[in-house]
Amino acid sequence: IYIIIICQLKAMAFFDIRELFDSHNMLRPLNEMSATARCVINSITITQTGGMNSKSTTINVRLPSRERTAELLGRHLGMFRENQKIESTDNKNRIYVFPGFKPGMPIPTDE
Repeated sequence: IYIIIICQLKAMAFFDIRELFDSHNMLRPLNEMSATARCVINSITITQTGGMNSKSTTINVRLPSRERTAELLGRHLGMFRENQKIESTDNKNRIYVFPGFKPGMPIPTDE
């Protein structure tokens, strides 16, 4: 199940919205959408307005937040740790990775 969740997050983060539409830019029926497209849809709302002579139909498709799903994947991969310390195999040299480091900032130490 762990792999399924990671795959689902990947699908949501990198989903191409063009998969929902046909060549005429019309929303595909659900039975014509890929399994991935159906899985990433949060909801579909169809609203009809107007009278007898002029009806208007609005279709809203709600998808998950790309930023949020990308963040969850990044956290899973350990991309957003504040200070990452990686030791070399000979334990003589230590390498520090500071994702937010900018030139001129003081370098943190172990002491």
